[in-house]
Amino acid sequence: MTRRSQTNGLPASGMEAARRAALRAMRRAVGGAPSQNGLPRRREPWGRGGGGDLGADLTDALFAAVDEQEGVGAVLADYAAARCCAAGAVAVHLDGEGTAQPVGAHHEEASPPLVAWEAADQAARTGVAAVEHGGAYGAPIRMNGRPWGGVAVWGGERPRSPRELAGCAADLSSALTLATERIELASRAREEAALRRIATAVAAGRELPALHSLVVEEASVMLDADAAAIFTLDERGAARLEQAFTRPRRVEANAHDSVSRAISSQHSTRSDASAIGNWLGGTFSIAAPITVRGAVRGALVAERAEQPFGAGAEERLAALGELAGLAILNSDRSAALSAEARIDHLTGLGNRRAFSERLSDEVERARRYGHPLGLVLMDIDEFKAINDTFGHPLGDDVLAEVARRLSSLGRAGELVARIGGDEIAWLLPETDVEGAASAAERALEAITSASFSGVGSLSASAGVADLSPGGGPAELVRRADAALLRAKVEGPGIVRRAGDDDPPALGGGAPPDTGQPLPR
Repeated sequence: MTRRSQTNGLPASGMEAARRAALRAMRRAVGGAPSQNGLPRRREPWGRGGGGDLGADLTDALFAAVDEQEGVGAVLADYAAARCCAAGAVAVHLDGEGTAQPVGAHHEEASPPLVAWEAADQAARTGVAAVEHGGAYGAPIRMNGRPWGGVAVWGGERPRSPRELAGCAADLSSALTLATERIELASRAREEAALRRIATAVAAGRELPALHSLVVEEASVMLDADAAAIFTLDERGAARLEQAFTRPRRVEANAHDSVSRAISSQHSTRSDASAIGNWLGGTFSIAAPITVRGAVRGALVAERAEQPFGAGAEERLAALGELAGLAILNSDRSAALSAEARIDHLTGLGNRRAFSERLSDEVERARRYGHPLGLVLMDIDEFKAINDTFGHPLGDDVLAEVARRLSSLGRAGELVARIGGDEIAWLLPETDVEGAASAAERALEAITSASFSGVGSLSASAGVADLSPGGGPAELVRRADAALLRAKVEGPGIVRRAGDDDPPALGGGAPPDTGQPLPR
């Protein structure tokens, strides 16, 4: 007849097979110096003989073990063996399904007998103290009042007493609870400090890439993750890797299940598929959406290679995701303010500041790569008479309509800007003087092709130039402005190229950026 254990009705051979499978899983998940049978043992042995000295550093030892996520069972087993003057002790922990898994053992010579594991298993599942089973004695361990696991002792110099074993279990339960509470307090303090650092950086207006880097690094440390990353949505709604922090050496951007589900559901999620890359292997992922004013802009992801994240990890990641959203919102606002400062509000074109900044950039680029750079300066003929005859409001309407017609002519990478009362500049990268002259002809044709409401037909004059060897922004504007003056003298309605015989420009080129409203 097959012998059955007294703990769970399984055949003894089945219990041993289950135990060995649990040992294999435990060896992968629990650190510590392995003992003879692969279970972790405490690196520094406890004193023997029981009493106050024995339990003095129990909470500190458990605090270190819980914090490092290794060796908790070894501490429990070693303490139980020393407290009860036993030949050996084992510890088990109840997993999420209520199954007792071996997590630590203390023994001097022979491996722990099967009856010891069975006694610990029975005590953990039943909650009954001083359970005797085949010469081994088990007692339950509770944490925060809830079942956590059990210990069992065997052998030794004297028999066990139920009171002694119950006291041992009470010591272990109390110390484990206190150590866990200390860990939670320390973890909460670290999280609050991380959130403060990110919030401070956001409030200080740090650049978005630097904020992204800070968020993923803090997420990795806070959640003890092997990697963390921020994905943002591109124009097509696809997730792309924006910033990553990894403890391993590299990242391969490859958005997977956790990212897409966090973005689509707008809630934190977890997954067993890698979102950052396939180099972790068997990765556990959690992801939190990054939202800005109710719209999803991306996701913050954290990953582990071997162990799943604990309870509450999604909520902690979501708090970081909210700060990442604030960082993007601040960046959006800053960009909007910057763009606002570079827009001429009457015409919607770039203003004098936008033109000056872009001109400097394009001149530097043209010099670096040896590419041409063209410039068209134009203004409306007899515009002062329009203001004097029809009034400034109608003059404003004329400027707005001219801007609308010219905006449709500009290509990607070019800039059309209002830099004076009725003076408009058209900056043309990769364009020589002949190309600039052709562009100017198209602009004047757009102005003369249809009449203006309340005013009638109008014309404009233009001067063009390209960047000369060794020339700079001021020299390019001066030459185009001189050509414009010549066109107005010879015009109206004509285009003139810059040449060596151009007369000096009156006023020295485009008006200075005084910060005052443009004259009309």
